[in-house]
Amino acid sequence: MKARILDNFINPHGENRQTIEELLYKIITQLLDFTSTAAEKPCLPEEAINIDPDLFGIPETGINLEQINDTLQSLYSTSMNPANLNTSGIWIAFLL
Repeated sequence: MKARILDNFINPHGENRQTIEELLYKIITQLLDFTSTAAEKPCLPEEAINIDPDLFGIPETGINLEQINDTLQSLYSTSMNPANLNTSGIWIAFLL
C-alpha cells in the first residue's frame, strides 16, 4: 500500500515517471474536455446553486484516484464559467 501512495508523487529519480504521466494525462484530458466546450455551457450552472459544500472538503482519510477524478468533474461542472459570452469578464478582454 505504501508504494502505491508514493507512486502518486513525482519521484526525483524518475522511477515512477510513466505513472505520473498517465495520471496527469487523465487530469489534463478531463480539463480539456470541459474547457473545449465551455462556450456552450451557462455562466453559472443550476447545479452550482444547490451544491453540497461537503462535496469539495478535505476528506478525513485518503481517497482513490477515481474518486479524485469524479470530484474534479463535479468541480468543473458546478463552477462559474468565464468562457460563456454572457460573462462580463469576456467582454472586458475583447475591449482591451
